[in-house]
Amino acid sequence: MQYQKKKNELFDFDVLVELTKTDTYPSLSWKGFQVNRLMTQLSAHVEPRPHDSYWRSYRFDARLSDFMISYLFMSYLYMEYLWEPKKKEDDATSNNSETKILPPRPRL
Repeated sequence: MQYQKKKNELFDFDVLVELTKTDTYPSLSWKGFQVNRLMTQLSAHVEPRPHDSYWRSYRFDARLSDFMISYLFMSYLYMEYLWEPKKKEDDATSNNSETKILPPRPRL
């Protein structure tokens, strides 16, 4: 219970919320990335607050991040172990051998 209370206090911590609201740390800076990541992680551990737009935003970021990590991991597994490139007939590597060679253009 004490940990839950501390998590809620950290999420409510006005300095972190104000830093993200006023863009004191632009989102492309390292500090901004750390603040956003901290708030995203805390949003998953505090009591749900559907009325709070910042909580919803950080919660969405957390879900999107989790989805992208699992999607990339599953894509890697698929490409590494399940996907087999199609082989062309006659073991040709390209269609260039079948194209006609044109004579060079005359220079003007």
